Amino acid sequence: MNPGPEQSDIFNSTRWSVVAAAKAGDTLATKALNELLRIYWHPVYCYVRRRGHDAQDAEDFVQDYFASLLRRGYISEADRAKGRFRAFLLADLKLFLANAARKGRAEKRGGGVEILSFDAEEAELRFASAMVVEAEPDEFFDRQWAAELFESAQRNLAEDQEKSLVFEHLAGLLDKPPAEGVLAEVAAAIGSTDGAVKVALHRLRVRFAEILRALVRDTVADPAEAESELRYLLSVWSRSGGAQ
Repeated sequence: MNPGPEQSDIFNSTRWSVVAAAKAGDTLATKALNELLRIYWHPVYCYVRRRGHDAQDAEDFVQDYFASLLRRGYISEADRAKGRFRAFLLADLKLFLANAARKGRAEKRGGGVEILSFDAEEAELRFASAMVVEAEPDEFFDRQWAAELFESAQRNLAEDQEKSLVFEHLAGLLDKPPAEGVLAEVAAAIGSTDGAVKVALHRLRVRFAEILRALVRDTVADPAEAESELRYLLSVWSRSGGAQ
């Protein structure tokens, strides 16, 4: 049976386009937004920290910001015009922080409700690691967004390649050329040949690129924007030296 018009629209939509087109009370859009926030909370946390807030205030700000975003229930057409979830989130977060500063305090954790569950210690470790590379807050946000994108793609690829001995040995070579002799070492370790390992690495990189594109596609209103967004994030990642 062919899907009806509404189902067809859903299947052809990105997560962000569902959120951007949503009206208040739209459960599908709320689910899509929750998933985007679950994936990309770390750049928001790091941005707030980079703006000079301590760890506890940053956690409170992030919880309250996400609560505020979910309470609104929809994204306006003006916001949708930004096209990319990354750009929308940063602009919206800046406005939220400016309003919070005018109030003179953080509204703690969305009225006492924990919107997002995350390990505060891990968040701080990742923030400290990211601070190794100097950057202004906006660029810092984009670098963390790129880092989260690559980490998510690596996690997805690891699930895709579960129990693959080849993947375990080649996972560190997805975004860089292998040093001389490395492929031969991998071949010897898994009882294969240099040529077979080279082919396996190529296939892993192709699959990794497919996963990256799928993740980026979910953060743009128009799938046609995915390639330019990916190119931008790749350039950000390259300028940071892969630092997270």
